[in-house]
Amino acid sequence: PGKSVQKQALQALQSQDTLLARGILERLYYQRVNLLPLLSEAESQLFIAYAELVFAANDAAAALGICQKIQAQLNKKLWQRQLQLVILQCYDQLQLDQKSISLSQEFITANRWQQHDGLAYYVLAKTYYTQEAYQSSLATALEGIVLDTRPFGSYLNACYALAALSALKLKQLEYAHCLYSDMQK
Repeated sequence: PGKSVQKQALQALQSQDTLLARGILERLYYQRVNLLPLLSEAESQLFIAYAELVFAANDAAAALGICQKIQAQLNKKLWQRQLQLVILQCYDQLQLDQKSISLSQEFITANRWQQHDGLAYYVLAKTYYTQEAYQSSLATALEGIVLDTRPFGSYLNACYALAALSALKLKQLEYAHCLYSDMQK
């Protein structure tokens, strides 16, 4: 029965029926949460999707708890990276700034020059901005813009906005205007 339930969850995810997928994955998670050390890595990887769905439903604290439970089960670098991004989103939404900074820096260092969606750069640039370290905010946001390899990266506009705001704070008006214009394209 476990394989058929997994298949149903994958079908719901592929058809983007998030409500159904979340329900199936939630049931699967609670059935197997205490058996996580016995599950295959592929089975445990399904729970990243569950954590993402829980986060998308505005329950960052629950998503973070799921991530922390499954983290030790995932050894593949790609899955660890995906899990780190969900954790980073949770930290950011829960305003756990020190953890956000630490994980962002760790993620950027470990994944420099690899495809990403700009999340770690956005979180770090935002933190620098709130700390009034505008030069660092500008540099970090620009790096996020340059390295965002997704056609419409989910944090691309946020990085542009932070870069433009930081340039304004640094009294670089022409550069801020240029960044804002690029963001509008």
